[in-house]
Amino acid sequence: MLITSHLMVLRRLFVIISLNSRTLKELGRLDEAEASYKQAIALKPDYGEAHYNLGNTLKELGRLDEAEACYKQAIALKPDYAEAHYNLGNTLKELGRLDEAEACYTQAIALKPDYAQAHSNLGNTLKELGRLDEALAIYTQAIALKPDFAEAHSNLGNTLLELGRLDEALASHTQAIALKPDFLGAYDNIGFCYQAYIWANFSGKSEKINSLEEAIKLEKKKLKAKLKECPLWFVDVPRTSSKTISQIMWNQFGFPFGGRNIKVGGKLIDTTSPLLQNHTHAFIAKHVIGDEIWKEIQTFTIVRNPYDWCSSLWHYCRENETPDVTHDTFLGFLDSLELNLQANIYNRKINHKSFLQTDYLLDEDGKILVKHVLPFEDREKIIRQFRAMGINYSPEIHINKSKNSDYKMSDSERKRVEKIFAKDFEILGY
Repeated sequence: MLITSHLMVLRRLFVIISLNSRTLKELGRLDEAEASYKQAIALKPDYGEAHYNLGNTLKELGRLDEAEACYKQAIALKPDYAEAHYNLGNTLKELGRLDEAEACYTQAIALKPDYAQAHSNLGNTLKELGRLDEALAIYTQAIALKPDFAEAHSNLGNTLLELGRLDEALASHTQAIALKPDFLGAYDNIGFCYQAYIWANFSGKSEKINSLEEAIKLEKKKLKAKLKECPLWFVDVPRTSSKTISQIMWNQFGFPFGGRNIKVGGKLIDTTSPLLQNHTHAFIAKHVIGDEIWKEIQTFTIVRNPYDWCSSLWHYCRENETPDVTHDTFLGFLDSLELNLQANIYNRKINHKSFLQTDYLLDEDGKILVKHVLPFEDREKIIRQFRAMGINYSPEIHINKSKNSDYKMSDSERKRVEKIFAKDFEILGY
């Protein structure tokens, strides 16, 4: 009788601790939630859900290796735990172990065939593995299971874009927005469809698509009217404070100077044009805006010492992209950049790792297309030029300093940079 009573007390205590753990996690008090889940596991070590929830908490805390161990323990205790297989897949994907992530998502789907989110994330993994046709089929299954799954429609659109099926890609992203009107990513992705179409047409690799042509025509009209009112354009080279400059300009002038769309107070704000995505090359911007207006407006850019620029790009990729062996060392990253740069500029994938700074600024004859080229390192010159163009600059707004600004290059790294970025050193005056 005493044993039974003792077990009842333990069960009640376990339930209380489990509920408390969930509440703490929902409140964002993750460290306390972790301690509480561990207390629950100490009371009932064979309870798979507690191990699973601890894994979720550790994943949110960024402790992926520990989260992986928790999910595996949950699966060991409960092999048919579809959600644990799914979140283990998510964790392995973040760790860059894509083949293992694929196996986990596949197992989650085998256990729970109507698991739309697992289908979608499996599609994401297959896409990253370069298996685009398989990804396409998986996204289509996810949508069949959940027709209002906006993210799956947008993921399908991204895959169609990579396959060059631009009109279908645009339709998928448009459907995603119809389902989720404040879907920022889908608005950005529509811009990428326009960008890819304009790029392909500019290089003579695409036939005309009527739906895109009509949309581009209407957007050009809107853009030109605004640029006559505010005769400025900033060519935003990556890793040169482009986000800060876009914010300064949007605060003062509004559309289309914001770089990308944002939410303010939960409401979607249309700050940019889908024809001029962030990091649009000057020759594409000139093509979109038109020669006549381009000659009249004040065009400017910020450039950066090539040593610091490519080092900043490396750190950005390491922190923000799926783990990649080419990101492991700076020399390895330089190798990948050099390989990307070997192709003709029009045949390169539109990506920040495929271009020099000067590629954003020159026409096909090697002439700089922007009127004012401002060095990132000369803040006073930037301020003077901004004021001359009528752009407000307040002391609390600063030109960003990268986290990696103190990175010390070896002699061999510096020589590689000088070789790869010889054009930037010559033309930009560094």
